[in-house]
Amino acid sequence: MEAWMAARSSGFVAAGSELVQSFVLDMIVRKRIMQALNLAKDMLDDVKDGERWLQGWIEGRINLDLRAMEGQYGAKKAELDACRRDILARANGQLQANDAAAQMAGVSM
Repeated sequence: MEAWMAARSSGFVAAGSELVQSFVLDMIVRKRIMQALNLAKDMLDDVKDGERWLQGWIEGRINLDLRAMEGQYGAKKAELDACRRDILARANGQLQANDAAAQMAGVSM
């Protein structure tokens, strides 16, 4: 019986040893996977930071360009308004001149 118990216990020890080795290998693999996962997370964080920076830079450029275009628009609008006023003033002056000429000629309009 002792022989059988010794054989059985050595089998358990061998199986236990294999189980421990398997567990240790699993832990090593888990550690490497976690390292790779952490590296991927760090890279993703860097990409997110880069995306935020790029978005801020683009918005800044758009705002600067928009302000410049608004300035140009205001200047051109002022020129157009001045030109329009001048044309209206000349047209109004021409109408008044025509009315005066017509009154001098004795024709009523």
